[in-house]
Amino acid sequence: MPHYHPKKNEQGKPVELEHPSQPTPPATWQDPAAIATVAPEGAMPDSINGIALRAWADAPTTADGWEQLAAATRFDEPDFNAKKSPASGVVIVEPDGRIWIVSPSNQFGGYINTFPKGKQGSEKLSLKATALKEAFEESGLQVELIAHLCDVERTTSTTRYYLARRIAGNPSEMGWESQAVHLVPRDHLAAFVSHTNDLAVLEALDRKLPTRPMEADIVRAGALAAGFRILATVNGFRRQFGSWPTQLRIYRMTAEGIKRDILTDTGWLMLEAKMRIALMEEASLFAHGDERQFEYDGVHDLPTDGERADRWIWKTDFSL
Repeated sequence: MPHYHPKKNEQGKPVELEHPSQPTPPATWQDPAAIATVAPEGAMPDSINGIALRAWADAPTTADGWEQLAAATRFDEPDFNAKKSPASGVVIVEPDGRIWIVSPSNQFGGYINTFPKGKQGSEKLSLKATALKEAFEESGLQVELIAHLCDVERTTSTTRYYLARRIAGNPSEMGWESQAVHLVPRDHLAAFVSHTNDLAVLEALDRKLPTRPMEADIVRAGALAAGFRILATVNGFRRQFGSWPTQLRIYRMTAEGIKRDILTDTGWLMLEAKMRIALMEEASLFAHGDERQFEYDGVHDLPTDGERADRWIWKTDFSL
């Protein structure tokens, strides 16, 4: 009996799935070491890593809407020199280190599993807007771009990839172009994403976010105070002025310790995507923005029970 994707294609026609993907047991979604898979409109938990899984009901439906979302990203990126059709995609990182991967319906383009991506199309969206739109259409996820990853020459396109984080959405809401969405641990990624066109993306990911032992991402007691002082300073500015600071002035030695012992590589990138990090030779800790500043006053109300400092960043609304 034919098996059809629950969502129709752009021409309003049903898409038959020749070899439907099979979901994994529910427990895999909460296990950082497990590969988790959902099929279209499949069952999902209420949340993963403390971030809710809910359909993106008010996703943009116009080019202007996607461009407005893209305009909220502030990180720098190199010039884009496309020799072929411009395209963009995303590598979506979870707080537990796993990566979101999609399975194109009927292995379209020869891909069994790959990263969400697509060409600019007739709308001629910007690369950032295209990446956001493709992420939603192919994975059902609402993501925030946090850094440029790499540019790759593909068969018919030059594709710019961005690092991203999930902030909402539900993978079971994937569009017709995908027959499954997966959450894959880094140590399984190279075997799971095996198309030769994706090798350069995997290599860039390893350079940008080197894998580290899980214990390296745990806040150690000796470094806990320094890590939360930084987060408390950023949070204090946001609470007092209702916006993100544009610059964080921090003692150089403290910054090196934070990058090494407190935040994961992704967490540090997210801070850099929001503000300029100015390394100082003297012991100072200020958040600046629009001729306003907030100085750390020695107290904070953030949890200090040993949880990862990254959790504060991942759960923070970066849209403010």
